[in-house]
Amino acid sequence: MAELSEQQVLEYVQKAMEDFKEGGRLRDKEGTRIARRTSQIVRWSFVGMVLLGIGLSILLVLLADSLFTATEKITGIHEATIEMSANLDRVSTTMTGMASDISSLTTTVGGIHDHMAGMRTSVGDIHGELVPLEDNVGTMTQHVGTMARDIRRMDQRLDGIARAMGGLTRDMHDMSEPMRLMPWP
Repeated sequence: MAELSEQQVLEYVQKAMEDFKEGGRLRDKEGTRIARRTSQIVRWSFVGMVLLGIGLSILLVLLADSLFTATEKITGIHEATIEMSANLDRVSTTMTGMASDISSLTTTVGGIHDHMAGMRTSVGDIHGELVPLEDNVGTMTQHVGTMARDIRRMDQRLDGIARAMGGLTRDMHDMSEPMRLMPWP
């Protein structure tokens, strides 16, 4: 093997140093590009998360409003049920009085006229008690209808949340697509 001159050795060392410096510059340039790209992905991910948080907050406020409305309707139904129960108690009391009148009628044939008047009064009382009961049933029907409409709205809003989450998943997948092209270990 031929001996290298001092000049040739010096040229090889100098070339190796230049190649080393060029490699360092390329590594720094590539590192800066990757850092800038990563920073950009993180920023857009953060913006996406903030927008998602705002959207979810709005949807939660709408859901809470629907639940509040449903609670009001349920309270209305509860109050109508209490009033209906009171009316049924009065009907029961009147029916008991009517049963008493009927038993007196069977034991006392001579007082049929008086007992019939008592029965007429009891039947009138029952009719008077059933009229408010009918109003309460109508009110309950309205509340149930409104509640059904509110539940349909809540269902639509929950469906909207599910679609928004699906869109977010797709957007996050699309945002991370460029990172899949990088040769990560």
